[in-house]
Parts: sequence; structure tokens; C-alpha cells
Amino acid sequence: MRKAPPSSTPLAFWRIGDGAPPAGPFVALAPGADAPLLTLTLPATLKGPAREDVARRQIRDRLGPGLDLRPLGAEGWTRAAVAHRADVLRWRGALGTAAARCRGILPDYLALPTAPGLWSVQAGRDGLVVRLGPEDGFTAEPDLARQMLRQALAGPGPAAVLRLGADAALDALFDGLAQATDPAELPAGIVPRPLAAADLAVDFARDPHADAAGIETRLRRALWPAAL
Repeated sequence: MRKAPPSSTPLAFWRIGDGAPPAGPFVALAPGADAPLLTLTLPATLKGPAREDVARRQIRDRLGPGLDLRPLGAEGWTRAAVAHRADVLRWRGALGTAAARCRGILPDYLALPTAPGLWSVQAGRDGLVVRLGPEDGFTAEPDLARQMLRQALAGPGPAAVLRLGADAALDALFDGLAQATDPAELPAGIVPRPLAAADLAVDFARDPHADAAGIETRLRRALWPAAL
């Protein structure tokens, strides 16, 4: 299993397709629009692989076959990033010889600074990348993203908004909210955290089924001589 380096050594980010990957360890960022977070209805008693199996069946029933999912959150998670298997394989292939240095392939919205009560909004060349707290986020073209933000503002609003990149169309939308363009300027008590273990677990570079099969094979090899 890949492990993140100590927090004193921040991981570099590389957007898949933007030139060559960094020379050292890095996290590859896939288009968040191609790996949206979906909410699932799962029994609280389900844990571990059984929870993922039920979630996978729900996704298949709703959206059809050929999809990969990666849970976001603690043990009782209800949200998962979902992507087409063909896209996942393409992202992995884009790593090339840098695959050994890659610490994970994540949807780009998970790279934004986050904290409870904080919304991070990054205006990019292809749309808006948004993080609505530690367990929510999305990427969408500008008009759709603004509509999604309006819908989110209909519920409990954020304590502050971190705006990365200019988008004048958002000025009126966030009017009246505490805003900052630098994490150091956020209100007291709102401290964005770096990538957490929960974020890095949403890793499309790994194959959970292959990992589980490998563990099972190693256990069989260890137990079979004892059984004999």
C-alpha cells in the first residue's frame, strides 16, 4: 500500500496531461468532472469490503457496468468517487515511467484546501473546481458549477470561502460571506488541512480487487503447508 511522506514534505501535484510529471513523489490529478462524488444509501452495519460490494451494485444498477468507485470518508462512509474503468486505465497509462513515484490518482477537487465550514473554489481554464468541506466536492463547467453552488447555498452556508483564481461571476454569489484569496487570510479558527489519509484513499491508481486477491493468495500460501 502506498504511504504518503511526512506532512513536513508536501506532495507535488501533477494534472494528468500537463507536461511531464514531477521528478519526485507526486499525486496525479484526474479531471473531477470524470470522477464525481455520488451519495449512496448503505446500511450502517455494513463494513469493509462488504460495504464496497453493496455500493458497487448500487452504482451498477443506477449507471450501468464498467465503473470503478473509491469511497471517501471514515468507516461508515456514504459517498464515493465514481469513474469509468476506461478512463481509469487511461489515467494510469499516462503515468508512464513515473508510475513508481506516483502516490495516487485523485479527482482534482480533493487537492483543494479543506476544513469544516470552508468552501474552496478554484477557477480554472476548463471550469470550476470546488471543495465543499472534507467530504464533498465537484468539478464542472462554469455555468453548471455556479448553479450547483447556488443549490448548495440553499442549505447551511460556509463559514468562509477560499477563492483561488478570478471569476467575477462569483462575486454576487458569495456576497455577504467571509472570503479570502489566501489560506493565511481566512477567519480565525479555520485552518485548511493538507491531503488527509481519507483523500489519499480515493486512489484510482490502485486496484482494490487486485490488492484483495494478492492478500488472499499470500494467505493461502502461508496456511496451506500448515494445513498439510
